[in-house]
Amino acid sequence: MEQNKRAEFFQRVWAMAKDGQQYLSPEMRSLIPRPYGKPLPAQVGFIGERYRGLVFCALNPAVPRRGDPEEDRRFRLLKDLAVTKDVSEASEVFEALMTQTRVCMAGEGVSPPWPGIYRNFVRKVLAGATLTLDNAAYIDVVPFPTEGNSVGLSKKMVHSCLNQHSLALLRALAPHTIVFRYKRSYEAWPASVLPKKTYVVGGMSASSTDIAAAVRMILTP
Repeated sequence: MEQNKRAEFFQRVWAMAKDGQQYLSPEMRSLIPRPYGKPLPAQVGFIGERYRGLVFCALNPAVPRRGDPEEDRRFRLLKDLAVTKDVSEASEVFEALMTQTRVCMAGEGVSPPWPGIYRNFVRKVLAGATLTLDNAAYIDVVPFPTEGNSVGLSKKMVHSCLNQHSLALLRALAPHTIVFRYKRSYEAWPASVLPKKTYVVGGMSASSTDIAAAVRMILTP
């Protein structure tokens, strides 16, 4: 069952990578920064090798750290996935990308972990629930950073991304539990697609109270 979810996630991720920004309006695309001088590829999320139905969801990714060797490697793989046409080759790129995303997210390479998401949020929840990143998946509502971070993220852009890919991505994961970062991330989704076990960790810095409540929800049968 879990391998089927991983295979479905791969198919949705591959479609998202191939679409890139082309389904967004020129106005929406103008809000996406270009730290590498070219349009950014979609940042497609992550699924652990032993995924157990736990999903972390944030609003949208931060602007990548230009010149960071681990992040540069991740973005090369994202671009490779976007142009790969053969399914077996795309699957190999996807697996390499998932490994590299974990390296970047958790700071397993030469670079520090993602501060706002992993270090101050995901890591604490996983530790409290006695789980690892390999047991979880991670997605964004919108797979692109925007100018001013979430400030430049319009309702139209959220709607476009949800209907083009994000809803299908969540259905492929079929989670039993979702922990959201920020109320706006939660409010973006139709209630009908969310599992009963959902929790929103809010504020600029995740509080110990919120972290503990999310952990209790995960551990409750």
